[in-house]
Amino acid sequence: MPPSPAVPRRRALGLLLLTATAGCRVARHDAPLPRPSATPAPDPLPGLLTAARAREDALATAYAGAAAAASGARRELLLRTAADHRAHLAALVGPGSAAPSASPSVSSTPSPGSTSVAGPAELAREELASAAEDVRALAAAPPRVRRLLASVAASEQAHAALLASPVLPALPSPPALRPQPAEAAALQAALAGEHAAAWAYGVVAARVPARLASRARRDLAEHRAARDVLAAAVTAGGASPAAALPGYDVPAVAPAELAAGVEDRLAAAYLDLVEVTASPALLELGAAGAAACAVRAALWRGRTTAFPG
Repeated sequence: MPPSPAVPRRRALGLLLLTATAGCRVARHDAPLPRPSATPAPDPLPGLLTAARAREDALATAYAGAAAAASGARRELLLRTAADHRAHLAALVGPGSAAPSASPSVSSTPSPGSTSVAGPAELAREELASAAEDVRALAAAPPRVRRLLASVAASEQAHAALLASPVLPALPSPPALRPQPAEAAALQAALAGEHAAAWAYGVVAARVPARLASRARRDLAEHRAARDVLAAAVTAGGASPAAALPGYDVPAVAPAELAAGVEDRLAAAYLDLVEVTASPALLELGAAGAAACAVRAALWRGRTTAFPG
């Protein structure tokens, strides 16, 4: 009897499967090795601190040059401001950054033999430009450096306010996000501070000389607006905004000192928010709030502080 035709077919199928399997083995053996994981991104902090110190060094130099050509109260203001920038420079110490050098953006820095001296408007522009750079760097900085940079930026905006027409940073629209517990607590604390500030400015407005009453009323309106922004941010996060207390203790000090002290404490609350958040919207909110407080405090005192809050 002739052999069954199914036998060669089975053999043929077996050979085909063997060939295909061997081909798969070869393909797996010859496959490229997996690539090593990507190199970690470089730490931005050293460069960030180096750039910030360069700006502070250039501003301190520019103010020293301007003070040398001034006299009287103007000279004192310029020297105090130069001292603020030297304090910033000393505080901005961190790993991996080089010694400060003059920033190319500050063209007004006098060089040896130069008679060019920056005027108030020019210095104010440079202050605002440096403050904007500090705020832009917040997102890349660790918490304590964020707080320091936001405080430095607030000081720079206060410098600009005393040099030229004061422009207070407006708080941005409330972010539509659900904050983390630490962020929510910081928002509520800032809101409680705004409630207290609004109440205190009612007292200030009633006690200041007539020539300062309009400033007190303007600041009261600004605190009420900031209170509403913070309350909306808390509400957007799904919580109930902190309510104002029936009344607040007022220290027995002059009205201008009361106003400046209120701003100092409130600036610290906004800096607390900057320190605990990495959200760009909340960083912007906290930095703007701290800067507005620093500007108002400087205008009431007639001088700035190196580290508001």
